[in-house]
Amino acid sequence: MSETGFLDRSVVTAGVRYPYQVYVPSSYDASNTWPVVLFLHGAGERGNDGLLQTTVGIGPAIRSIPAVFPRSS
Repeated sequence: MSETGFLDRSVVTAGVRYPYQVYVPSSYDASNTWPVVLFLHGAGERGNDGLLQTTVGIGPAIRSIPAVFPRSS
């Protein structure tokens, strides 16, 4: 079974770790084609933990009504 929900991930570049979040819908199926939504946060949502950015914009909407976001294309 695949992990779903907001997942903690990170990438290391030049020895610096950059955390970020990936949202995987509960109905995710790798055999379907899925859209990618990239949320570019503003200055008020910055942080270095990779989580703060999901507390504004689309993040709270996904958390409050996740059934709206499990669509494949």
